[in-house]
Amino acid sequence: MNNYAYPEGADNSNAPWNEKQDVICENCGNVMHVNDTGIIRNVVWYEYICLECGNIKSEEPDYD
Repeated sequence: MNNYAYPEGADNSNAPWNEKQDVICENCGNVMHVNDTGIIRNVVWYEYICLECGNIKSEEPDYD
């Protein structure tokens, strides 16, 4: 358990801070789609791919 001071109702999945925003491709401006996901040390990360131009964006942390 962590000691973060979350706002009241933070555990509610419908709360505005739990909404995922669309990731936009930097090359062509289209919405990117989730290509891969994982959890490293309790951090959820996503890798996105643009189906139009093939651009890939990864949020995977580098713990090396």
